Amino acid sequence: MPLGNVNQQHCAQIRAKTLLSLGKNAAIKGKNASFNWKPHVNYYPQDEAKAKFNADTAIHFSISLKDKEYFKGKYKYIKALFLQKNDSGFVNLYCLYTEEGKKNIHQYWKALETILRYDE
Repeated sequence: MPLGNVNQQHCAQIRAKTLLSLGKNAAIKGKNASFNWKPHVNYYPQDEAKAKFNADTAIHFSISLKDKEYFKGKYKYIKALFLQKNDSGFVNLYCLYTEEGKKNIHQYWKALETILRYDE
């Protein structure tokens, strides 16, 4: 049974995460079926995605959780990284951090960008 277009699977995941972060229904069918998630995420320029990750597409976005959703009562923020390489599938990584961690997220993110890379 085919899995569908492996080069587009990351889109459905990002769409769902974006809708849920906005408090909306993430069902594939229904009133949010044509929701445009792209304005809510940040694309790495294609040459940067290739240089840093050897990926065809690299996307990141941040989510602030509601009080009752905090992980372990203190992790309020999530930053997600999606990497996609044509005909190889996608990888997603979620980083949870606190208010204190938010102060250094730029430094942490730069370090993270150096550890994930597709093989040729």
